[in-house]
Amino acid sequence: MNSTNANLIQALGSVKVDPVCEWVQEFCPVIGSKHGVPMYKVDDYAEYVRQPLEDCMPDSPVRNINFVAGIGAGKSEMISALTQRNIKTGRTTLLVNRTDNMLRKFLDTRLMPAIKLNRDIKHLMPTVGRKRVFKDRIVLDNMTLFTASMTLSQLQAVSVDCVILDEIWLAKEEAGELITYAKGRGHDRSSFKFLNVSQASLAFSPWHSHAEKANEFHFGTTCDSCSQHFLYDWDFVKWDKILNEKKEPDLDAMAATARLECPHCGHIHKDDHRTRSRLSARGSYKQTSEGRKKENTYYAPALCFRGTTWEDIVMQFLEANMEYKASDRTDLLEIFETQRLVRFHTPPNRSVSLGEDPSEPYHLSDVAPEKYKDFLQDRGDFAFVIMGIDCQKGHYYVTLRAHFRDGARALLHRSRVEDDDNGEGGALIKLADSYEVKNCHIGIDGGYKPAATAKLCVNFARREGQPALAQVLGVKVPNMPVMTRGHTGKSDQTWLINVTRSRKKPVMRRFPHSDFQAMQYGKHTVLEIKMQTLHFKDQVRQLMTDADLYQVPVDEEMSDYVSHMTMEIRKPGKTKGSHKYEKPYNSARVDWFDTEVITALIARMHNIPDPMGGGLVEARDETAD
Repeated sequence: MNSTNANLIQALGSVKVDPVCEWVQEFCPVIGSKHGVPMYKVDDYAEYVRQPLEDCMPDSPVRNINFVAGIGAGKSEMISALTQRNIKTGRTTLLVNRTDNMLRKFLDTRLMPAIKLNRDIKHLMPTVGRKRVFKDRIVLDNMTLFTASMTLSQLQAVSVDCVILDEIWLAKEEAGELITYAKGRGHDRSSFKFLNVSQASLAFSPWHSHAEKANEFHFGTTCDSCSQHFLYDWDFVKWDKILNEKKEPDLDAMAATARLECPHCGHIHKDDHRTRSRLSARGSYKQTSEGRKKENTYYAPALCFRGTTWEDIVMQFLEANMEYKASDRTDLLEIFETQRLVRFHTPPNRSVSLGEDPSEPYHLSDVAPEKYKDFLQDRGDFAFVIMGIDCQKGHYYVTLRAHFRDGARALLHRSRVEDDDNGEGGALIKLADSYEVKNCHIGIDGGYKPAATAKLCVNFARREGQPALAQVLGVKVPNMPVMTRGHTGKSDQTWLINVTRSRKKPVMRRFPHSDFQAMQYGKHTVLEIKMQTLHFKDQVRQLMTDADLYQVPVDEEMSDYVSHMTMEIRKPGKTKGSHKYEKPYNSARVDWFDTEVITALIARMHNIPDPMGGGLVEARDETAD
């Protein structure tokens, strides 16, 4: 080691670094404040960021930090302060926002002006004329600040000491994958930090799943009267019910009575700035659950913000609740819960889950390919196994369910199968063979690249030992999997099946909730079904609440499955009396739900009754003129 390097190391080792919050309060300005350019006084109005910020320091054993807070929490100031701190200590940082435009706005209006006013680090900024500011990074004298939008491709390219992810709930791509890739940017550095700052989102979302698996901490305070600690929980907010002259709720008058009640002694804390400031000043986090090691999730609801009145919060709730009662509109309740209470919101029409405590539990090992037949024979009047396939880019989601003649159905297998043979479906065919699934008991979602789906159907048709034609509802059809597509319409609408025996004389058959059509792909005829998705989604949602009708292995990890099955929201359609299922955001995953809906359709085609009341298919043949 030369003398220059030795002197540099010695000098760096002697630099005094103040504790993070003390340094932030002395040097980090708040840009855009109504009160000039004050410093970021954590102890004066943002006590709830102290512990998350301290966890972000290299000497903390915590590696991954989730900070869940809504509007008014000062999340941008927190991100700016941590970035400035990393510049001070020379820690390479990656800032991630939803889009390049949002990222650029944050840099231009918040971070860069703050750095220029920070007297402890402003000298590290690139000087005018030095080409060190690029589209995806800023090269400072002692570190590099990288920037990226929320795309998997941009998160794979860098190696850093710290990643700061802003508002993951807005991600268009799969949030779970984005978080995984973001964590990987540390490349196993022992001092690597991952900070995820965001409001809450919908329950069962990837962001929710990630947050709840960590050690959870909620912000609370101590009572003015009994000095006992309690959380800033919505259950402790009280108000009076007041009616106007028309005997209708007087929302303004009701909200004006908002107060915070101690759950221990019942003491009433009035809604004034002095009281809110006093409670927040002595606030602290309390751990409410244990999770993954070295990962913490902190929840800071709007109730703990000094500048946010409880009256305003109560008024927002009352208005959202009244709108929901009047029109079944849930979006205002969602905004209130995710942005104010920072709870992961469960819409009223999504309060569905898998049935619990089956009378005859079973395990995955009981339904392995070599054992499932014995298992099924002992369970009841077994009919056949149905396979549902949802096609995605580069992979498939697959579900296999055994169906019994009384309508019960047991999950045998589910998996994500990679497309390793350019759509030939070799792995899918092998899986079908292992459970001896007939072609006519297979349904494939053709919404994604119909031509590729048709090709997959044809490949299944070439399986050895399969007959050329299959009997479906008394009509002979090509023996290959059915290609399915969604169709809108009222749930009681009846559609026509158009199955081609020959080009000159088609056979028509009435079948509820679906429209069959024979399609030519080269020399092969593929049966396409335009299914009325509302009907079959309703059926699956209803079935899954009964553990004996909709059976699943008791030893399988089902959190991702439940998420997929309950993610879509059933809501009113545009026309009066209509309904539809809708994903809450673009990246929401519902693939397992889609496969199960397909299996329900195939079961209906083969006269498996709906045990929730659907009965058998009543159909008749009609010969077209």
